[in-house]
Amino acid sequence: VRLLWMFLKFFKIHAVATASLWVAEGVALTVCLNFVRSACFQWSKHEQSPPPQVCDNDFSQISALTGSLVFYYSTTAGFVGSVFVIVAFTRMLRATQDALDAIV
Repeated sequence: VRLLWMFLKFFKIHAVATASLWVAEGVALTVCLNFVRSACFQWSKHEQSPPPQVCDNDFSQISALTGSLVFYYSTTAGFVGSVFVIVAFTRMLRATQDALDAIV
C-alpha cells in the first residue's frame, strides 16, 4: 500500500510540469484565436472583404464563451492542484527530516 501511495505521489509531482505545458499551450492558442477573430471583425468593419481562408470561423459567441470558461476553470483547478502537491511534498520532506533527526 505504501508503494502505491509513493507511486501516486511521484505521479502527481511529475504531472504538474506536464499540466503547466498544456496550460501554456492553451493560453497561446486562445490568444491566437482571439487575435484572428478581432482582425476579421476589423476587416468587416472597414467594409473590406476578409480572406476567406482566415476568417472562416464556425465559432459562435456561445462556443467561444464556453471554451474560455472551461479553460479558465481547468487552469484554476490545475493551479490549485499544483499548490496542494507542493504543500504535500514539503510536508513529506519535513516529516522525513524529523524522522532522521529522531534517529540521530
